Formats: sequence, C-alpha cells, structure tokens
Amino acid sequence: MAEKKYQLHWHQEMRNRKGKLRGGKLRQVPTDLSGVLDFQDRSMWHSRAVLVAHSTDLNKKVFGLASHPGFYVICGAMSAEVQQHLIMAALQEYTEAPSNTNHTRVHGQLTEQLLRKLRWATLGPQFDWTARVYDVHAPYRPLPAELRTLAVAISSAVAGLDMHPAGVHDWGDWEPDVALVNYYREGDTLGGHKDDAEQNLCAPIVALSLGCDAIFLLGGETRDEEPVAMRIRGGDAVVMEGSARQVYHGVPRVFSGDGCRGKSYCPYTKLTKEALFAVLPRSMVHTEDIDLRPDGDAVQAYLTLMTGKPTVPYVFANGEFVGGSEETIALLQTGTLPALLAAKETPIGTAPPGVAT
Repeated sequence: MAEKKYQLHWHQEMRNRKGKLRGGKLRQVPTDLSGVLDFQDRSMWHSRAVLVAHSTDLNKKVFGLASHPGFYVICGAMSAEVQQHLIMAALQEYTEAPSNTNHTRVHGQLTEQLLRKLRWATLGPQFDWTARVYDVHAPYRPLPAELRTLAVAISSAVAGLDMHPAGVHDWGDWEPDVALVNYYREGDTLGGHKDDAEQNLCAPIVALSLGCDAIFLLGGETRDEEPVAMRIRGGDAVVMEGSARQVYHGVPRVFSGDGCRGKSYCPYTKLTKEALFAVLPRSMVHTEDIDLRPDGDAVQAYLTLMTGKPTVPYVFANGEFVGGSEETIALLQTGTLPALLAAKETPIGTAPPGVAT
C-alpha cells in the first residue's frame, strides 16, 4: 500500500462534446507527502527517532534511524561538480561496451532510439540471477575508479561512527567491485526488494543519488512491516550494512527538477520565457539554454529520458514536469501555475544541483 500511496498517478479529465463524454488531458494527482521523512527538517528528528552524527572525514552530518541499525543517509555527500561528472559518465560512458544494459542483452549496442527505454547498466561482472553468481568470464566494464573511491570514502566514514551497537561494521574482507546504474524517468519506480544474493551480507551497499529527488521506502524483514518513507535528494548517499541488508526497500517515486530548459535559438523557448517572466518575478524562474553548454546534446538526451519529450523547452515546477511551451502558457493563463507555486512557496528553479546536467 505504501508504494501505491507515493507513486505518480494521473487523472484524465472528461469533457462533454456534442452529448458524448470524451477523454481530455491527463493531470497529475497531487500526492500527500506529509508522512515523508525529510532529514533536512530538524523538527522531524525527535518524533521519527532520527540519529545524527558528524563525520569529520566527510565534514557532513550522517543520519540514521534507531529502528534500522546499519542504515545511514549522508545528505549532500557529493558536490554539484561531482554529480554533473557522474551523470555525464552514466549517459556517455557507462552504457557503452563492454558494459551490459537492459538493451545490449536484447538489441546489441545502445542506439539513440532506445535511450528513452534505458533502465540499467552494470559496471563489473554481470550477475546471473538464475545461477545466483557473478559471470566473471563474460566481457564487462570494470568498476570505474571514481565510483570505487566514492564508495570507499563514504563507507569508511560511516564505519568510523558510533551510531549503532558494536559489531555492525563487521564487514570482513570487503572491496567494492560491482555497481548497478539505474536510470529513472519521472514516475518510474523500483519495487520493494532485498539485496540478499551475495555471499557477504554484512558488507555495505553504497547507493549514490544523482539528479532528481526521490522517495525511498525502508521496510522490515517481511513485507508486512510498514516502511519508513523518506526524501532522498540529488547528491545524497545511502549506506546499508549488516542487518539493514535484510530489509525490503524500494523507490516508489522519482520527481522531476524545476526550471525552464530550452535552446537559445528556439522560438518556443523564447515564447515560454517571455510568458513566465510576464507573470512571475524573475527571482522565481530559473532558465538555461542547453545549446550553449558543451554537453548540451547529453543534457537533452537526459531530459528526453526523464520526460519522454524529445523537444525543447522543458518546464518543471515543484519537482514535477509541467510540459513544453503550450502546456506552460496554458497553466499561466488560467492562473494554475502561479497558484501552485504560491501554495508551496517554491520558485521555479530550485532543482537540486546536477538535475538535468
């Protein structure tokens, strides 16, 4: 039930035309996020039994939950520059041979037409779920040094903290050598599951969040236990070790970033900007001309992957994809978009660092 509660749902407006009901535009159904834990909101710490420690190695706060020993969240673990570099690598490098993706197993090498359906890529040996072993004989791309260094630094920082009972950090001979890169579009989900296929179930799993915000569900050893819903932002890192490896977890919701991203020469981008500036203060609108960036093609590929829309402009508000020029101007004319922003007191353009970059 918790997964469905936070998933993206759509409502189709029905219109009466010439005495017949016809389907109209699809509208996102508002999601009640009042029960979602936000580690950046101090007022939630006491009621949700949040544990807080400071890592001198990372110079960051590390959060945990008293109910889930071995689970940690490091907010802002990666800088905007690191996020941007890793996002570009995930789009331009990690999908290329000899990496395995959900496409190469069926279609061969990734093509532009298949980019929107890209879901995962493996770094390191591919896991054989039937035999439940890693296939070390098939070609694969080794885990990049940049990811290995991040995983070791983050897990080592957590190991140096005393947030849970002794013995939690008993990892044995552990060295990161495999990564699964998941690609999400707005509304995509990762069903509840356990990462229990490896031999050493005490060793940590380090998850890096790049780009857009998401809701992460952390449950118990059975599906009957009510999960904790929490907001994970771009740049955050999650570590699960010890007993936390034995619990169900998943991602029921991925949000879009905010802002208007288009191209400097595109008339629809210019029209959208003018419409936004005519109604909203400039301080509330973040714009970016992606054709002026050296990685503009990759940025547009990422935006297409996230939204399913292949053309500019892309407009986001409050973490949700509004649409292109036509949809945005319609929302401005009806007063829907200004009312939405006023209600949430959130400007267009507060996307976390690294979104759509």
